[in-house]
Amino acid sequence: MNAAQGLNGVGCVGRLGWGHVHARRVALSRTQRAGATRSACISMAGAESKSIRDMWKRGPTRNGQALPSCLGGLVALTFFVATPVYDASAIPQTSACANDPCNDTDYHGKDLTKDYFTKGILKRSNFSGTNAAGVSFFGCDLRDAKFVGANLAYANLGQANLTGADFTDAVLEGAIVSSTVFDGVKVDGADFTDVIVRGDVKNALCASAKGVNPTTGVSTRESLLCPPV
Repeated sequence: MNAAQGLNGVGCVGRLGWGHVHARRVALSRTQRAGATRSACISMAGAESKSIRDMWKRGPTRNGQALPSCLGGLVALTFFVATPVYDASAIPQTSACANDPCNDTDYHGKDLTKDYFTKGILKRSNFSGTNAAGVSFFGCDLRDAKFVGANLAYANLGQANLTGADFTDAVLEGAIVSSTVFDGVKVDGADFTDVIVRGDVKNALCASAKGVNPTTGVSTRESLLCPPV
């Protein structure tokens, strides 16, 4: 199979079916076949942008010569349609506290919504009363940290070590806690509404969960979906 024959079979088989393509290939000469393949692919492009249709017409090149196929159009669609667009700000970045530990730091009462602590070392730090909604604590070492009354709604606590941390009366609505270590944490009055917690972790939290969040009025046990006592 030469290059033209191979590429003719690649571009439109999924849309037209092997039988149709095979019949056209038998009936037409190689030059006619190339034109027919391009025409079929161009008609498929229909509502696509002019730039994509132009690539479909032109096709890829080899040694400066256009190859008779619609592969160029398929490549264009793959780039413009199939390739997802990611928000760079959503990708965790390494924070200053990762390189220069911020242990025992007092952030009490501060607005931290423009900050991030990704992979930071923040043992025994005080985040009580802070507004840390949406803040990244991804991969942080937060052992024995205090988050009493803190707003952690939609914060990223994924893969953080929260051993011994105090979340009394904290709001964690919608927070990310995948692979987070919750050993020995205090959650009295904490609101875990819409937080996806692994089964074994939830059971451990429910063993000591109690109280009602003073800000949202939500029961800690109900927010964790704990079984009735």
